[in-house]
Amino acid sequence: MKPYYSDEWVTIYHGDCREILSQLPDKSVDLVLADPPYPDYHSEIYEQTPINFLADIPCRQLVFWSTKLEFPLDYTAIHIWDKCVGGGAEYERIFERNGHHQYHCYQAYIINSTVAAISVSKKVIKTSASF
Repeated sequence: MKPYYSDEWVTIYHGDCREILSQLPDKSVDLVLADPPYPDYHSEIYEQTPINFLADIPCRQLVFWSTKLEFPLDYTAIHIWDKCVGGGAEYERIFERNGHHQYHCYQAYIINSTVAAISVSKKVIKTSASF
């Protein structure tokens, strides 16, 4: 599997997460950014609800996952999607346990890849000195 981009800090793979996740080493992932093709999914909430607060929450990753999955509380994540999609069993295997007991669930919010990229870039800029 060839990375889409790689440098000393990050490796990015582009493709179907259901295919890529199974090929990644155990406990090697800090972020999965998904952009499922659901342009009308919860659009009324997205249009009426400000979601800028997501960029200010201290967190290692923004994760889109199924609402039916249960995660141990020693993962730091924000649940920002409530659409059930594949890849479920892979999350437990690939996410590194970070010792924090934080779990935030924002099921009412929808987020698209542009907003996610802005949120992630703001958080990376804020935390880049701690690498």
